[in-house]
Amino acid sequence: MPAVQRPASAESSPSLSLAAPLGLTFSYNMTIGIPLYIGIAQALTSAWPVVS
Repeated sequence: MPAVQRPASAESSPSLSLAAPLGLTFSYNMTIGIPLYIGIAQALTSAWPVVS
C-alpha cells in the first residue's frame, strides 16, 4: 500500500482492498468485456479476412 494511504486506512484489511477491484474487473470482463472483444475480433476478421 502506498505510504499516503496507510494513515487513512490504518485499521482496514489489505485483502479487501485487493479483492474488491479484482472482483469488479473479473465480473465486468466475464459479462461485458469478453463478448465485446469477440464481437470486435469477428467484425475485424470479416472486414479484412486472413488469407493463407
